[in-house]
Amino acid sequence: MKQVKALLLSAVILAGCSRSADPDAQVAAIKDTFDQFAVAFKSENIQAIENLMSPSGNFSAFTTRSTELLNWGGVKSEWESIFKTYDVKEFRFAPVNVMIAGNNAIAYTTFKALYELPDGTKIPISGRDTSFLEYHDGKWLNVHMHISFTPAKVASY
Repeated sequence: MKQVKALLLSAVILAGCSRSADPDAQVAAIKDTFDQFAVAFKSENIQAIENLMSPSGNFSAFTTRSTELLNWGGVKSEWESIFKTYDVKEFRFAPVNVMIAGNNAIAYTTFKALYELPDGTKIPISGRDTSFLEYHDGKWLNVHMHISFTPAKVASY
């Protein structure tokens, strides 16, 4: 009987501490993370971007420069370089696709951006993003991002 009571108590405690079981709410929360990233990137707000990354320091990325970055400092330097070179005029994601497994999720989408050089030259960019997220303290945060440009021509097989 003590074991049954202990199991029931454990279940109640775990239920009270876990994230919402509503899958639609979790998908919406992940999509909101992408919306927040788009706003932060367009406004060139490094701190707001950092707030969407895993606090554990276990963050990595493959960027459009085909660079593997193994920590937030590397990613931050990459984006600071972009923001120093270009004025981000537009940045938006297409609808985000999400797959959730417990406290982990994979989300993928495409994006479009418009950069402007100091001389006024505009550079349209499109690409793909695949992100791995973890649920931390009530929020979905990025652990890994793989960002690539859309190929000008896709090979057929």
